[in-house]
Amino acid sequence: MDRERLRFDFNLPRPVTTEELKTIEHQINQWILEGHSAKVEVMPIGEAKARGAVAMFGEKYGDEVRVIDFPGVSMELCGGTHVSNTAEIGLFKIIAEAGVAAGIRRIEAWRDRQC
Repeated sequence: MDRERLRFDFNLPRPVTTEELKTIEHQINQWILEGHSAKVEVMPIGEAKARGAVAMFGEKYGDEVRVIDFPGVSMELCGGTHVSNTAEIGLFKIIAEAGVAAGIRRIEAWRDRQC
């Protein structure tokens, strides 16, 4: 198997419940199965935010930003694309959830591209 670990930090003032983790994992795997293609553009930061792109945790961005959009799934400011289609991810399995700072939670998972 070709498993890769990943982590995702997000704002939430409480632990994620077991039921919520199951729902999150199911939704992510559904998006993977649907095979959403990435659309990547460079644009002024104001335009990106106006379109709904999400900036992560106060990171510093220049006047122009790179936006990766998986339409209907996620649009974020991004320094690098790791997949061009969600189907490339393979099986997504959450292995841990924990608090890493005040109001910040972390999900750790692995993806298995051989599934």
